[in-house]
Amino acid sequence: MNSWLIVGICFWTTTLFRDIYFIFIFLLCLIYLSYRLKERRWILIYVFCVFLFIATTAYPKSPQPGQYTVYEIKQNYALARQGRQQLVIYDAEDLSYYDRLDVEKIESLHSLDNLSLFSFEEHMEKKGIRFFASRYAKISSSNHYKAKIFRWFKEKEDPFLMSALYQIHQKNSFFASLGVPLLILFTSLERKMRKWWSSMYSHPLIVVLMLAYGFFFPFHPSLIRLILMHMAMWRSENWKAHQSVMLIGYPLCVSGGSLDLALLVPVSFLWISKKGWNKKQEIFARFFILLVFQVLFFSKIDLFSLFFFLWFKKLYAFLLLIKLLPFSWTWMRELEEMETWENVFFSLRPTLLFTGACVFLFWRLATDHRFRSFAKTGLFCFGILFITLFCNPFFHVYMLDIGQGDCTLIVEPFQKSVIMIDAGQNMYRDNVEQIVVPFLKSRNIRKIDLLIATHDDFDHSGGIEQLCESFPVEKVIRDPDEEIDVEYPFLSLLSKREANNENDQSLIHYFAYDGLEYLWTGDAGIEIEKQLLDQYDLSGVDILKLGHHGSATSSSFDFLMETDPLLALISVGANNRYGHPHPDVLSSLNELGIDALMTKDDGMIHIFTLKNLRFFETAKGRIGMFDPS
Repeated sequence: MNSWLIVGICFWTTTLFRDIYFIFIFLLCLIYLSYRLKERRWILIYVFCVFLFIATTAYPKSPQPGQYTVYEIKQNYALARQGRQQLVIYDAEDLSYYDRLDVEKIESLHSLDNLSLFSFEEHMEKKGIRFFASRYAKISSSNHYKAKIFRWFKEKEDPFLMSALYQIHQKNSFFASLGVPLLILFTSLERKMRKWWSSMYSHPLIVVLMLAYGFFFPFHPSLIRLILMHMAMWRSENWKAHQSVMLIGYPLCVSGGSLDLALLVPVSFLWISKKGWNKKQEIFARFFILLVFQVLFFSKIDLFSLFFFLWFKKLYAFLLLIKLLPFSWTWMRELEEMETWENVFFSLRPTLLFTGACVFLFWRLATDHRFRSFAKTGLFCFGILFITLFCNPFFHVYMLDIGQGDCTLIVEPFQKSVIMIDAGQNMYRDNVEQIVVPFLKSRNIRKIDLLIATHDDFDHSGGIEQLCESFPVEKVIRDPDEEIDVEYPFLSLLSKREANNENDQSLIHYFAYDGLEYLWTGDAGIEIEKQLLDQYDLSGVDILKLGHHGSATSSSFDFLMETDPLLALISVGANNRYGHPHPDVLSSLNELGIDALMTKDDGMIHIFTLKNLRFFETAKGRIGMFDPS
């Protein structure tokens, strides 16, 4: 293997994990290889790159109020900076490049975090941005030429142009992530130049053109990768050197970009093209690569991108070129409709087994020259995917992170039954469209058998009607006397009670599976908890979802002491105006030694069991195991 490529892989892995142990291990490997190959310069190159990476990505001190300048515009937000300090700016519809802002108040960035779904907070964390401006005022609009061009294109209200030129996507897709139209346009132009002149001139000329483009439009990550690629091709014909330049240069130029599709897909395709396979074998291998990346990054298989990416990508570049011309044709509208084909997809979920199989697949692809062996490995990987999707033997309980509201999903092994308790909505966000339905599809859930509405509060049942319209729901339960037809204990408790308010009328449910007992109490208050203790023996409860989001009106000390659960769950929004959960409730949990998980801190909470194997995980990365005893 080329020494440059060894350094590139070591550095890329270092940027991926950002761990001192990896730096030390790779340094030892390079020292050994340097002495074996008699090329000790690779140690210095690696150390220099790591030092440069640490210096450019180290978190600056917490930003302070003051004047900030907008440097990047996205669909629903903008980014502004003051020196090395960076902030997220929401409500950025009227902002443009280099606009000046007076930021008066700054808060820590927080977003909802659900397994298999996009986390804005995590995305910004990779860029080194952890704060947002909660109060700001626009000082002045920029007269910079880049701002003027942006406003001109924005007034055209053309989603395709905004996506291709500014990476402002109305929806995220495989094509959009790779920046296909612009990249294919520059790549095609370079090939034309190569025919007119030699590659000695075509590569530097296309680099100059792309740099010139960056003066008028943003430097997209995909464009940065292409610039690095052509610079490497200009200086060397060794494809391993090209790979190394991209693996080193891209993470240095794009903060948190080690796992960007704009890097991984071209690197994989370049590797495949050098394996010595024939054309059909290359297409087959690229098909597998696209399939793997789609599942890992989008939790779905986009049929349009999968089957037509290798053939239709030039059509996107042609559409961009036509749209940039000062003419308009009616047939262009029909051509734009091809983007709607990307709605044809199957939602799939990348499991730990599937991820491991993919790593093994790439390793075989990199080391085995026998194509037939690679194909067998690929089929094995997707056989595992099929089994985990349709033959899942675990019992699952998901408490979704929907902010200040409730939504719980209960899935029996092999999807024998799917029950949802509550589907809360939010005044400022459509939880059903943005969270609930996407998550159901990511878990390949095809229908909900029972949808239980505990009571009529908007944060519990506000999304039920919309969910029934947008997703197959067999039955909605609102009455405690309605039967819950499943093959495991699932009971509605205290159907007859003395209730003083709507919260106290909340449906209360007990269910048990694999030796764990669960109790969901809705928003029922302390008086209802007393009635529960009078009528039922709840000393065996293992998982308790605290009532009313952990407020002081529920979860009395006596109730917590009597139930004494292994784990208490609190569905609550960050910085909610009610002050949930109440400090007294948290104090009671702490005094009784009851572990608690909160969606505002831990994101989605997932409990999954198989006989005596009982685990929990959270979207923030906390994992644990319940004691079978």
